[in-house]
Amino acid sequence: MSIQVQVLIALRGVIDALAPFAAVTMGALPAQNGLSLTAAAGQTAQETLAGGATVTLDVTLNSKHESRQMALDTLCRIHEALGKASALPYGEGWQMIAVNTASAPGYVARDDTHWLYGSALAVRYVME
Repeated sequence: MSIQVQVLIALRGVIDALAPFAAVTMGALPAQNGLSLTAAAGQTAQETLAGGATVTLDVTLNSKHESRQMALDTLCRIHEALGKASALPYGEGWQMIAVNTASAPGYVARDDTHWLYGSALAVRYVME
């Protein structure tokens, strides 16, 4: 499994451990009363002579809920917790070093019964 996919799975685990109203699914749009995340872009910030690198992975995190307050507040709480996290996941050959807000949670759309809010995270990790 690629390091990028491992990082996304680990990020999903960290968010799920915060006990939001629903488990996070992988993908661009969440189900009703759900949360989702997906890689949106990324770049190598620094390379080492040994072939390692520091990578910033841009990840969208979306929330869809019947309650506008629940959809927004959940994303805000997740961003706050990730920004303050002192212990971040790691795996064989990689380590997450920071998760920052790239785009604060904001309104995206509303259908007949659900509110959709979106946000973006900048996930930095190093790999060997």
